[in-house]
Amino acid sequence: MLIEVLGCFGGVDPKHNPVTLLLDDKILLDAGSIVSVLPLERQKKIQSIFISHSHLDHIKDLCFLADNFIMMGKGPVNVYGIPEVLEMLKKYVMNNKIWPDFFEIKGAKGKKVLSLNPIEIGKPIKINGRYTIEAICTNHSIDSSGYLIGYNDKYFAYTGDTGPCPSLWERLNKVDNLRALFIEVSFPSQNKDLALITGHLTPSLLMEELKNLKNKKTKIYIFHIKPPFMDKIKEEFCHLSNKQVTLLEDGQKVKI
Repeated sequence: MLIEVLGCFGGVDPKHNPVTLLLDDKILLDAGSIVSVLPLERQKKIQSIFISHSHLDHIKDLCFLADNFIMMGKGPVNVYGIPEVLEMLKKYVMNNKIWPDFFEIKGAKGKKVLSLNPIEIGKPIKINGRYTIEAICTNHSIDSSGYLIGYNDKYFAYTGDTGPCPSLWERLNKVDNLRALFIEVSFPSQNKDLALITGHLTPSLLMEELKNLKNKKTKIYIFHIKPPFMDKIKEEFCHLSNKQVTLLEDGQKVKI
């Protein structure tokens, strides 16, 4: 499995893109940065999109991607998420007021551009006949989930946004071959109270949480850093001297 980091930050400025991971050119984890990164010919390859939650930095490019899809005659493309998240997309985003309802609009071939596919936490589904994908518990300020992705008995997990979450580690500890964990850190440790209130992690909170992960060989990749805090958080992780932890960069590729 090859993961391309289209965006990995918890904010936007000219040098930092909001969160999106692209798996094997076909599957998106969240939709913060797509159309500004991928040319049209690569956008056409996308088949499935898994949304962790409905905050704007995780969904904004879904709107523009759908617009491109209808112009390219592509669809339906499957959008997955827990029911509460998909309801938010339908009710508050693609509601024909903020943006056209591409869950209902049909393209030139008479097919809907996007197809809503609710999934339940803890119930794996099969994608493209090869990937097993399961929604997993996270702890954010709104309804959310992470995802556990497997292929050929190799697994990685993507949290989306989360604060401390005991049930996350309970699930991950049942995975025998968890090769990598993509987990968020948003604020410096001095902002612990803000992180906890908003459902996020700091470097010190993360290191406490990682004590719950039994598989010490799992590689840890950090995303969702707020751009103004980038240097401070890098400095903190340097002092923590944990070789497990890698801070992601836009454009990076990770092979599982």
